[in-house]
Amino acid sequence: VTTALQAQGFTCVFLELTGLAGGVSAVCQHLDPAIVVSATVLPEADKQALVKSGVPVIDGVLGSEDASVAGLDQREIGRMQVRHLADRGHQVIGFAAVETPQDQPFCLPRLEGAREQCRLLGLPEPVVASMDYSLDGAADALTRWVESEPPVTAVAAFNDVVAVAVLGACRLRGLDVPGDLAIIGVDSETIGALTVPTLTTIGIDLTVPAGSLAGAIV
Repeated sequence: VTTALQAQGFTCVFLELTGLAGGVSAVCQHLDPAIVVSATVLPEADKQALVKSGVPVIDGVLGSEDASVAGLDQREIGRMQVRHLADRGHQVIGFAAVETPQDQPFCLPRLEGAREQCRLLGLPEPVVASMDYSLDGAADALTRWVESEPPVTAVAAFNDVVAVAVLGACRLRGLDVPGDLAIIGVDSETIGALTVPTLTTIGIDLTVPAGSLAGAIV
């Protein structure tokens, strides 16, 4: 997005507002922005304050309620993961979720998509386990999946880092991947190409939603 907008004479300033007091409208008083773009839906008070000050707002650009701005529906990623696993004969699927606030705009709709696809295929609801980015968290999640009835045979992970953690937990527990448990991640991170076995993942061509979003901003 930065590259696309620089060609139009704009500079992107990125802010992580999670836990920041005052909200986006307070911060933007010091920036005099041409436009404010938010990955999530802004609080109404923030949105109205910006509009009243004459600043255009595009929010919820990575949400699934309206995927038209960036052209990327996070729910479809979860659907693709489940379809891939189901095509390989898996009937009981786990979902490795995370609870970090900054990941929720991506994790929740991906989980929603996985649930939707399971319903469409007549499969049981995914067995969801929330974990942090650690081997201990992955080990706890793995215990939940292995001890479920019937046991989970495949896991759709929120992203590749989570998937690699699950893969490590399987190694520590002596489980074969994909023989005992299949795993699929998201993002096609370099780390996934370095694991044994190589991680199956969903790659996203980010130039497509970036171009769409930059066009909407301009």
